[in-house]
Amino acid sequence: NVWEWCQDWFDDYPQKDVVDPQGAEKGKFRVLRGGSWNYHPQSCRSAFRIRYVPGSRINFFGFRLCFCLD
Repeated sequence: NVWEWCQDWFDDYPQKDVVDPQGAEKGKFRVLRGGSWNYHPQSCRSAFRIRYVPGSRINFFGFRLCFCLD
């Protein structure tokens, strides 16, 4: 229930349909996804994103670890 930091740099998506679009190679802002407990309900979905400076530490920013189990 927090904004999740993503590895991608923030940039506009391509105009055509793509699967798993990659962000820019470098930039000023990283992508945050998913909304949080103190934001509007319509933003609390994984497709919703905002941008923020990577070094920012705010109590409603987090991250998710994912790995595969064999």
